[in-house]
Amino acid sequence: MSKNQHVSESAEWRFNLVSAIAALAISVGGLVLVGWALDIAALKSILPGWVSMKPNTAVAFVLIGIAILSSFPRPTVLLSRVARLCGWLAGVIGLLTLVEYISGWNPGFDQWLFPELAATVGTSNPGRMAPDTALCFALLAVGLETVRALRRRSLMLIGTVILGGLVITIAVAAISTYFTPALGVFGWCGLTNMAAPTAAGFVVLGLALVELARQTSGLKWTLGRGTTVSFAGALMLVVLLGLHSSRSAYWQAETANSARSAEQVLASLSDVLGEAAKAQAHTRGYVIAGDERYLQAEQEASVQCHASMAKLRALTVDPGQQARVVRLETQINELLTWYPQVIDVRRSGGAGIGQRDMINHGEDLMDSVRVSIAKIETIENQLLQERSRKAQSVARFTQGFITSVTFVRVFVFLLTTLGLNQSEVERKQAQETLRASEVRYRRLFEAARDGVLILDVETGMVVDVNPFLIELLGVTREVFLGKKVWELGFFKDLIANEANFAELKQKGFARYEDMAMEGHDGKRHEVEFISNVYLVNHQKVIQCNIRDISERVIAAMKIRELNEELEQRVAERTAQLDAANRELEAFSYSVSHDLRAPLRHVQGYVDMLGREAEGRLSEQGRHYMKTIADASREMGVLIDDLLSFSRMGRADMIETRVNLDTLVQDALRVLEPATRGRNIVWKIPPLPVVQADPAMLRLVLDNLLGNAVKFTRPRDPAVIEIGMMNEACRMQNEAHGEPKAECSMMNGVLSATVHAPECWPLIDC
Repeated sequence: MSKNQHVSESAEWRFNLVSAIAALAISVGGLVLVGWALDIAALKSILPGWVSMKPNTAVAFVLIGIAILSSFPRPTVLLSRVARLCGWLAGVIGLLTLVEYISGWNPGFDQWLFPELAATVGTSNPGRMAPDTALCFALLAVGLETVRALRRRSLMLIGTVILGGLVITIAVAAISTYFTPALGVFGWCGLTNMAAPTAAGFVVLGLALVELARQTSGLKWTLGRGTTVSFAGALMLVVLLGLHSSRSAYWQAETANSARSAEQVLASLSDVLGEAAKAQAHTRGYVIAGDERYLQAEQEASVQCHASMAKLRALTVDPGQQARVVRLETQINELLTWYPQVIDVRRSGGAGIGQRDMINHGEDLMDSVRVSIAKIETIENQLLQERSRKAQSVARFTQGFITSVTFVRVFVFLLTTLGLNQSEVERKQAQETLRASEVRYRRLFEAARDGVLILDVETGMVVDVNPFLIELLGVTREVFLGKKVWELGFFKDLIANEANFAELKQKGFARYEDMAMEGHDGKRHEVEFISNVYLVNHQKVIQCNIRDISERVIAAMKIRELNEELEQRVAERTAQLDAANRELEAFSYSVSHDLRAPLRHVQGYVDMLGREAEGRLSEQGRHYMKTIADASREMGVLIDDLLSFSRMGRADMIETRVNLDTLVQDALRVLEPATRGRNIVWKIPPLPVVQADPAMLRLVLDNLLGNAVKFTRPRDPAVIEIGMMNEACRMQNEAHGEPKAECSMMNGVLSATVHAPECWPLIDC
């Protein structure tokens, strides 16, 4: 596969990835809308108790998906307009939602598609998308517009990548809120939390936006891909920790406010009870003394009691609290309504039992108020203690979290700084290495004993030429520079025209051998021409290496002549050897025939003598007769081996499985006359079965053992050992230069080795 094909397939794969992400966004938005229409909780939120994706969020996802799908890579005019309109609509939905949060404006369009109940999990405003969700839609819309407006400009790359990175960071931060329940169930500033599927969708959409920018402008990693990704990840981590720090601080403030609210409720309860007690005391004083001043004090106490009750009612937000406060307010109203009635009776001159009953009833009402307030205070004190403990816990958690975040930020900052420093050091080292490499290459280029041409891959024009080629052709440097290679007369046979040069560019390699090139002086040079296409600073160039092989060509011609002469001599020698072999074979047949005749006579007469003299020969005589018979049979075997040996020059080796123990015992029987009367110690371990030619191996063993018996004659006792050597030992012996397949006398010790597949027989004496 060529490099261009690889790049094309990579671009197609990335285009398919972005298209798949856009289609995924459309599908997710559509499924969520179906979930709202059919009231399917699993389609609105992943798990029970998690925040659901709002209907307007689903619509914006569909719009963003259409905007991405219709704008990449080269849309038509209609598709481009549709894409821009969808992107704008998604951005407008996000911006209007942000305006709602900032200004407190609530036009009610959040509930247009499907209404959502109040007090939904993690939702501060029913039907309204989270503020960070709205911000992400606005960022995506701006990013898509940036891609279209600044296509193939560097500013587009920077801006779009930053916007995509912010979307990814905000989405990851929203996902992390589901794993930090200690910071509360709501999102930033106590507002609606981003739904988990929404956050996951923003992560992939942010990646799609970055990839869209990269495909449009071409993203290059100046600091290196690994360093850039690490730095971006560290920056994202810092932003994420900062967002969680603010969320932690907000939750701490909320818990503290909750505790203060409980304290204010208790204070209001105390104020209500105090003002009610004042109204009771002033009423009692007027009944006893009849002084009008008590009436004004009672009225002021009643007004203050109602005010304290209104303040208490405003402080209660919990439904249980509100129910208890309503009951208390009813009792307070009844009490404060009863006191004026007592005063009216006193003014009308009433006295006696009726007045005392009214006063006692007032006392009962006051007691019931005290009981109710005591119950509420008990509950509020418990709530205050619980909220205080929670506030302290959140405060400790926040302090620890912020402290940890501070250390993490410092660590990330130091790590990033060290990473950038290391990257800069590596970059400078790479520059120094590259500079040194360029110096070495230039020196090699100028000192090379081959001609070198550097060509521009697009035009075929000569960019550089080394001194050796200039000297070889006897021309100046200006003859080459600024000219196209096919315009140079030296290379007409090599690159004849632009078509051949185009073929060289496509294949990337060309080689010409045994080509002729004439210099300026008309001298002919046999050259080898090799061309390669490679990259230099992200630009393609062609390097042509031209080697003068004139001496090699002359040497090759001489070698061919010598080889022809040698082949002729070998043929003559082969003919002579064939004639000699035929003579040797004829001689061997003659000798074997001449030897067999008297041998048959000896064997025949020995048999007849044995039958004639059977029973009359002594034991010694029968031994002599057996020795003569064995020797004659051995002589027959030797004649057969001699005949086989004469054929070995032309016959193939006949390999078969041979038992070395049997061959050695046969050889020892042949040597019995020579060893009779000698003190010889034979050391013969069990020998294996080998793959060999039996006749040839028999001759080798006969000669080796015969030499061993012969050369140990002065020794008494003589020790002759037959053993084996494995393949590893054989290789070690060969490495030390020991002989193979031959016999030699060294330091009075005779040793020989014979090759066999499984082992190496060894005879030492």
